[in-house]
Amino acid sequence: WVNSKGDPVANMDLWKEILALLEKSGLNVEFKWVKGHDSNHYNSVCDLLATAAAADRAQECGCHDFDDEIPTY
Repeated sequence: WVNSKGDPVANMDLWKEILALLEKSGLNVEFKWVKGHDSNHYNSVCDLLATAAAADRAQECGCHDFDDEIPTY
């Protein structure tokens, strides 16, 4: 679990959890790396969805007000 530079993989705990869930599900999923914030349409959509979901969750628990932080593309 190291990257090409020999450093520990970022978010290793999350990757292991995702892989374990995929193994249980029997789904065949292919991951492709894309350069972040590089005008990649699908990366921008994922960023928007993830940020909106985090904002919704934070508002539900009263943790933080994200109203001014949700990006638009």
